[in-house]
Amino acid sequence: MIAVLSGASIAGSALYAWRGRTGDPRLLLGGFVVGGVVLAVDLGWPGLVASIALIGGCTGPLVAATSVNLQRLLPKNRRSAGFSLSFTVQACGFGLGSLSVGVLPLWLAPLSGVFAAAIAGAMLVRKPARAIGTVSVTS
Repeated sequence: MIAVLSGASIAGSALYAWRGRTGDPRLLLGGFVVGGVVLAVDLGWPGLVASIALIGGCTGPLVAATSVNLQRLLPKNRRSAGFSLSFTVQACGFGLGSLSVGVLPLWLAPLSGVFAAAIAGAMLVRKPARAIGTVSVTS
């Protein structure tokens, strides 16, 4: 599963780089939501592989889009602090995700990620110009 997640992330990042422009983070967050719901439904091995591939394919481009938007948003003298905070938040999310897999029932654990991605996507839909970490979601 790690190979599928990593391979899909590499493929998604390569496609993102090949396109040469920042994509819409709402679509990538939507991929997280769909992948997490498919994972929670437990469709066996095919569902597991498909959901992990979808989540992996959205991970690299979303991190890249976030970095590009943070660079545009933050003044030069605050970029290191802004990126440090962003990476800390990501690390906390990874840690909490790992904890949820160990503590919660397997069908419930992915739904915490679905909830977080849905909230972030809703923020970008409701007030995209004011959402945290973005200047423009369609740049």
